[in-house]
Amino acid sequence: MVRKVDISRMGEELRQFFQDLTAGEPYLLIEDQGRPVVGVVPPWQVGRLEGQREQLLTMLREVWDRNQDVSPEEIRREVEEVVREVRQESRQ
Repeated sequence: MVRKVDISRMGEELRQFFQDLTAGEPYLLIEDQGRPVVGVVPPWQVGRLEGQREQLLTMLREVWDRNQDVSPEEIRREVEEVVREVRQESRQ
């Protein structure tokens, strides 16, 4: 569960957050007037997120390498064609 705290109350809420973190509630979202500013996660989550980030970057590099010689116009045409097909299938 994500706990939301306004930045103006962060000082008073920090101690409670650390207590909640040790109790198993590992997320804190710091907001400024209702807008998210910072998300805080425990160290074990950071490692998991870094691993997912690396996987995503690896996939993006592979796609980039496979498509370096394809023109942007050709990619645009293929994407538009696939979008049309999917939309047509969803209407049926």
